[in-house]
Amino acid sequence: MYIHEKKEKNFWIEILTQAINIEFTFLTIIGYPKRIRNLPRAIKIWWADRRGEIPTINSYSSKYTEIQKIQISVSKDYKWYVYDTLDISLNCIPIKLLSIIIIWNIGSLAQFGISGILWFISPTKRPEIPYIILTIIASISELVPIPAVVIQSKRARMANNFEIRYSFKYSIQDAC
Repeated sequence: MYIHEKKEKNFWIEILTQAINIEFTFLTIIGYPKRIRNLPRAIKIWWADRRGEIPTINSYSSKYTEIQKIQISVSKDYKWYVYDTLDISLNCIPIKLLSIIIIWNIGSLAQFGISGILWFISPTKRPEIPYIILTIIASISELVPIPAVVIQSKRARMANNFEIRYSFKYSIQDAC
């Protein structure tokens, strides 16, 4: 009787673990193309910033530079990424963008590792230490960027409101 109850308990724990894993893996698969696509972009933006080659809203140019095109691509994927506002304090600095995307990519890879362990290794032979380490890495990698993204999202909304008010104010002055 005791052995039967233990097997049934292990069965339901396995079902619950697999269900949770499927959910997280599905969410990771949805977000991963955007994350991997923007990693080289974030590296280019960061590197251009390190060299002092990032144009500002005040620098006049009739043509977009390669970096500006990259920044536009990133901002299309991530609405919280603001890079050229009149209020510079609202911009997302390149190191923050790069850090968030690197952390997210590490979390995605860890989640894929967890899936590999759960899907391709039988429950009795699963390595516990790698599973625990990957679970910790995946959890931390998904949770750590949340405050930075939330704050940057608020800044993006503020920048958008500021730009609308600023352009509205000057369009009224031009009309008078």
